[in-house]
Amino acid sequence: MRRPLTVLVAAAAALTIALAPTAASGAPSSSAPSSASPGVSAGDLKLRWGTFSTKKVTGKGTKVIKLPKGAKRGLVTLTAGGKGKVSVQVLKKNRKPQGKALVATQALPYKGTTLFGLDLEQYDPTYLKVTSTSTKKWKVTIQPLHKAKALKKTHKGSGDAVLRASLTVPKSWSLSYKAKAKSRFAVRAFGLTYTQDLFDKKTKKLSKKVRVSSFSGLVSVRSQGDWKIKR
Repeated sequence: MRRPLTVLVAAAAALTIALAPTAASGAPSSSAPSSASPGVSAGDLKLRWGTFSTKKVTGKGTKVIKLPKGAKRGLVTLTAGGKGKVSVQVLKKNRKPQGKALVATQALPYKGTTLFGLDLEQYDPTYLKVTSTSTKKWKVTIQPLHKAKALKKTHKGSGDAVLRASLTVPKSWSLSYKAKAKSRFAVRAFGLTYTQDLFDKKTKKLSKKVRVSSFSGLVSVRSQGDWKIKR
């Protein structure tokens, strides 16, 4: 018996639906994360940008640190007390500076997180150089990028920071900044294929909205004051 074409199509569609994997089956979902989600998952960033063993070093004055094996890109968290100045720079194999400083010379005390390796000029360095004029000890933690904390819907902070974030549709974010003196405030969004400079200027006080294109990756904040990102 020959069935009408419409019946065969309907039957095929029903069979496709029945065999399709569901969220409950444990199969990975192909749907994009909501724009309201706090950030891209650490697992996604681990697959994208790799991983390596975390390294912690305590020192004093100037010291050159060998980066962990596989640390082509990563996070650097520095805590330094006392009085004076501090800076952090990644170095090539010949111990020459590679790209811009992770922490440009800043007054102590300092506490913040920066990143290296997402700009081509800083990719795959060999060493990290910490320079401090204080007699107090400093502590450096070198971690893979997927260890970054997630950006909250309203996120307040102070100083340098790196945060996981995702945005599926273009949207305006509100940036606020306040410092004791006029200083650089920079916010960048690092996606899979491109980088967005959301703001980069010396200022003492700021309150403005910026347009952000869809991306999935990290947000870097360079600051010497208090800041807030509302998305």
